[in-house]
Amino acid sequence: MANGKIKEQLRNRIANYEHWISSGCKGNPPQNVQKELFELFKESPNTYTIYRNYLWSLLIGLDGESDELSEFLEFLNHSKSDVKFNEIVSFFETETMSSFDNKRMNVFEIVSEVSVQGLSQVSCFLYQSYYEIESILLLFASIASFNTKGSVNTELSNLRDKSGRLKKGVAVDFIKAKLKKYPILLSLFNSGYNVKLRNTIGHNSYRINGECIESLDSEIKVSKSEFFKSLYDLQKLNNFLIYFYSSNSLIENDFKDNGAISIGFGEDEEECLLYVFQLECFFNIDNEKKWFDNVIFTIENDFIRTTLPTKTPMKGKYDDRMKTWLEKQKKNNKLTVVFESIRPQMNEDDSIIETEYGNFAICGNQIEIKCDYEIKTTC
Repeated sequence: MANGKIKEQLRNRIANYEHWISSGCKGNPPQNVQKELFELFKESPNTYTIYRNYLWSLLIGLDGESDELSEFLEFLNHSKSDVKFNEIVSFFETETMSSFDNKRMNVFEIVSEVSVQGLSQVSCFLYQSYYEIESILLLFASIASFNTKGSVNTELSNLRDKSGRLKKGVAVDFIKAKLKKYPILLSLFNSGYNVKLRNTIGHNSYRINGECIESLDSEIKVSKSEFFKSLYDLQKLNNFLIYFYSSNSLIENDFKDNGAISIGFGEDEEECLLYVFQLECFFNIDNEKKWFDNVIFTIENDFIRTTLPTKTPMKGKYDDRMKTWLEKQKKNNKLTVVFESIRPQMNEDDSIIETEYGNFAICGNQIEIKCDYEIKTTC
């Protein structure tokens, strides 16, 4: 199977879940989803957000868009060490996130799917609705002003008309002038904030003529490919902003014990091994795993329940193999635990493990620790 097909399947499974929760979780959950998302959202919405952002970073890496995100974050975080920076970021946070919460135009929407259907009034309206979102313009203009002058300016009166409305074209030009040191980001802004396209659509003075959009006086023409690139890039900029805010408000170290979604039992000549398969974004937070201090094995008739620290117990069959494994483990004062870093499968040649949530690729990173353990038997 080609990598592209695997990627699209992953993207669709994530999108299906996103769309379901955005609808208020009405009806039965979709069948074709990235199933571990249910488990992580159950742990906490913030755990889910960290993993969601991680998945998205994987996808844009495969799409070759990592450099765009890097420059986006580089620009916004240029003055991050200054306490006034947080004042600006916080000022726009509520407005920014509320702009997307209702309709949840999330990072996994794929404009290319719309483009297959060709140009339409719906796609033109979608571009216009993105263009009208002021959050990214306000934040970028304020950050640009702060990086230049060192003073906080969230009112941006120089970019507003007499009634206080933001002059978007003026704001876009102001921002672009401050992005000369960020050529990739500037190119993204030029494409997303396509002035001739917005003016034509925004004033409703256009017609769709086959494979292009043109003004009624035929002075301006925008091809189908240019239109969908602008739409995709404008959406991308707003998605980057969602990523920035949702990541910026979370302290990763608080989630180092999350994301252990599966276990395995092995052994070598001397000792038993408990494998803990932890999602890569959580695995990478710390390399000591001191939080993992005790494991409880509870035998319940023909089943064994394994309870990890801060983790819902995992249940499996208590068969002859497990009986032998536990008898051998009883000879040791400590339990040897091997953490394995995993991620969703991206390539057909990945080394994978099968879990109740689907197939995951083994990243090749391990951390081995010793911890306490208990063996219990219920009546």
